[in-house]
Amino acid sequence: MGLFNARGGSRPACGLLNAGLMDLLIIGPARSGTTMLANLLTSRPNRWVLVEPGITRGGMGEVVRREADLFGWHYERIDWHEQETSEERFNRLLHQRLKRLDRWGVKEVNMHGIGDLISRYRPRHIVISVRDIRACAISVRQKETLQGTIAGQAMVPKTDEWLQRRLLDGAEAALRLVKEPPPGSQVTVVRYEDFVASADARASLAHTLDWPLEGDPSLTLDLFGRSYEVERHGSNIGTSSVSRWRDDAREPEMRTFADQVALESTDYQRQFGYIQ
Repeated sequence: MGLFNARGGSRPACGLLNAGLMDLLIIGPARSGTTMLANLLTSRPNRWVLVEPGITRGGMGEVVRREADLFGWHYERIDWHEQETSEERFNRLLHQRLKRLDRWGVKEVNMHGIGDLISRYRPRHIVISVRDIRACAISVRQKETLQGTIAGQAMVPKTDEWLQRRLLDGAEAALRLVKEPPPGSQVTVVRYEDFVASADARASLAHTLDWPLEGDPSLTLDLFGRSYEVERHGSNIGTSSVSRWRDDAREPEMRTFADQVALESTDYQRQFGYIQ
């Protein structure tokens, strides 16, 4: 069974525009630029794209409470951590407030529960962030060694098999969403390589979404243990990462890992223009 059961990509009827639907869902393989997009689209106090909340997959933990604090919504720990499901916590504490914003959305690279997220919150627009899967593979493996704690919690080391599965799940979901847009959702593909290189590409996305890219691209990086990226890029959008992976891929273990992921992602690579 796919991510969803019905086909179609039409916009919702005008009468639904104020019905509390999700404005935007951002998905893609890990390290394809999804967090950068979410941060750029977040600008207090009226627009917020939550980073990895895990609403329908058992997330909504301490890291989301701290993310809410960054946005200016303070919740006490005792209130946040009541015994309830992640979706119950989201609906109790965030959903009603989010519906009053000009725009709100979610970004996820963990595809577990993504079908339920789409079905229940019906995003008007889905942005699929893509990047050469070999670059994603090199970057996700480097992140595994460089990432710090998330919300003060120590990271459990991930195996290459786990990392590969996460990448493949994201690639497969991207393909499925392009081929089978869910009812009521407009789907837009953003190629990381083009987005970081071209102000015109960024302006085009802002126009398509009717949503300015006014946020700080580094907004949530420290929160998610990615301070090394803040040190590397600051709050700048640049092309330094576009080709750097090729040098890093010269290391035999890195190259083997990237090649294996690419071998399993041929349809994705072809669909989004990374191979002929």
